[in-house]
Amino acid sequence: MLEVAWAAVEQVEPRVCQFLSEGEVARAARHHHPKSRAASVAGAALMRALVARHLACLPSQVRLVRWCPVCKKHSDHGQPQVEADTRLFLSLSHTDSTAVVAVSDLGPVGVDVERPEATRFVGFEIVALHPVEMDAIAQLDRRLREEARASLWVRKEAVLKCGGLGLLGRPSDVLTNWPAISPRLVGWPTELDRFIAEFGVLSVTDLDAPAGHVAALAVADDDARREPLSVDGNAILRRASMQVSACDSRTGCG
Repeated sequence: MLEVAWAAVEQVEPRVCQFLSEGEVARAARHHHPKSRAASVAGAALMRALVARHLACLPSQVRLVRWCPVCKKHSDHGQPQVEADTRLFLSLSHTDSTAVVAVSDLGPVGVDVERPEATRFVGFEIVALHPVEMDAIAQLDRRLREEARASLWVRKEAVLKCGGLGLLGRPSDVLTNWPAISPRLVGWPTELDRFIAEFGVLSVTDLDAPAGHVAALAVADDDARREPLSVDGNAILRRASMQVSACDSRTGCG
């Protein structure tokens, strides 16, 4: 099973806050901009609702932890995991307007979504790009460079998330076969050597993202032809909210 759920943040109802843990509420509150806070809430709620659908429970009953394989401990920057359950692997990403969650029972998974304009910062090339990629982008028409930079960025972030490194990894050390149509990982930081030795090939997929976005998925799965199932995250959240409301209306449930 390999699913990717998308949610438009503006369509997410405020009542999904009842799904969240105190830690998730605190994480959202650290965002200064209201849109960023709403996106953080939407992403956390969507992850819980998606997992709850697979575990046949309520979103608030899902016990999630974050584990960092680099620090070897539970940490706020770690990859989300279902506590005491190694069957499901999770990844979450969001912009101010779009949230996406990936869930897999094949192996570790990483997903990333971004707006192309987010790569407009000084030093992006040094932080994010491999020298081979710098040369390839320099040969593009200027109008195409921004989306190309963003496409590379989300591939790299997806790979690093899948490997458990996240922002602790160096994006410039991740190299795919861009601009080939079918993505393939051809280079990675040494910190991923042990992970790849354990889980094997990381398959990378460019996702069909909402307008104005680019997105990519990485999963520890040797079948590069496997297509993730795209599901309506807003519909999942609505159904979960209805289930919670129905449960709260019954005696002894809440």
